[in-house]
Amino acid sequence: MNRNVYEKIVQKKPFLFWSVGDKTKLGERAVIEAVLKYGDFDDFLVLKQELGLNTIAQTFNQLLKSRRGNMHPRTINFWKLYFDRHVPQSH
Repeated sequence: MNRNVYEKIVQKKPFLFWSVGDKTKLGERAVIEAVLKYGDFDDFLVLKQELGLNTIAQTFNQLLKSRRGNMHPRTINFWKLYFDRHVPQSH
């Protein structure tokens, strides 16, 4: 995982990853999922700066296709609208 993402999000806001024991083993996908589900817009901006909008949008689309996905419908709608507007090729 990107070290800056770990330091700026995981270490500063461990409550976003309440269900994870060893947070040092989190992958990029897990961090993106947690921020999109539970984080605030400032957390998202950190991800955007460190990982890029295309990476976040691609991961979001993968999460939607995953059987494990459990985002609230309003959360899904918000991020779909956001990515459709800012990353038109994201779908």
